[in-house]
Amino acid sequence: MEWTIVLPNFKNKNPIIRKINNFVLLNLASEITLKDMAKVSGVSTFYLCRLFKKELKITPIKWLWTQRVMAAAASLVANKTFSLTDVAFSCGFTSSAHFSRLFKLTYGVKPSLFRKMMTEENQIHHEMGVIPEIYKDSPEQFSMIEHSLF
Repeated sequence: MEWTIVLPNFKNKNPIIRKINNFVLLNLASEITLKDMAKVSGVSTFYLCRLFKKELKITPIKWLWTQRVMAAAASLVANKTFSLTDVAFSCGFTSSAHFSRLFKLTYGVKPSLFRKMMTEENQIHHEMGVIPEIYKDSPEQFSMIEHSLF
């Protein structure tokens, strides 16, 4: 079964970051390493780390995990029939515990509570509902894109 979610995506005009972003979206459920991102973009891992720090103020791996957590948040809200484990694996997490830990660090609540809160507040996936609090002051950093899962 395939379904589509709308998720926030860091805006950036840098062609290297855009190339990595496209690669990550096409391979969201797969294991992706810093070396993979560097290889896809044609730069060294060292340069890639410096570029991400300069352009996005975070490391490439933190950016990758943030992208995955935001995709998971959008998935949790968009389709309530999928289990938390299904959502975690479809967004590239290899462990439910790791997913829950990163999700709580990003959103301040467990994934199950997030899903419940979004439903109770009748915020059934409005566009900015899944941007983490740390980025809410600058939503212009994000564009909304459609992405197919499963």
